[in-house]
Amino acid sequence: MTLWIDGDSCHRLALERALRVEGRQGIRIHVIADRDIPAAAEAGVALTVLTHGSGTVDAALIEQAAAGDIAVTRDLELAHRLLLNGVRVLNDRGRIWNEKDLERRIEEAGLMTAMRAGGMVHRGMPVYDSRMAASFTESLEQLISSS
Repeated sequence: MTLWIDGDSCHRLALERALRVEGRQGIRIHVIADRDIPAAAEAGVALTVLTHGSGTVDAALIEQAAAGDIAVTRDLELAHRLLLNGVRVLNDRGRIWNEKDLERRIEEAGLMTAMRAGGMVHRGMPVYDSRMAASFTESLEQLISSS
């Protein structure tokens, strides 16, 4: 089993926690990003750096992740495509996605984007903190132990 990490969207604290699971229960970690991720190189995990832009990271994750693997991404559309391929998906805040919840969240995100564009909403995402990192770690451990 491989833990795939979307290095373009994973918060540094979550990435650091994910890198600690290398080797446990036969887990391999592969980070894919459009920039160098020093923490991945230092941890000795597989790191693929692709050309910036046009969905190269998303395409690589979809092509390489297999059913039964785990993926970490904040990208909702990518998460949905991975779920449809049998990959278990969570975000860096600890949310484990199922298809129904993810489809609802994609719809909500579209609505919020339209509302922000119309000046109706000015709120952004909450600041990533240690509680979110702890929730991520707990959810990741849950997915690993259920394998």
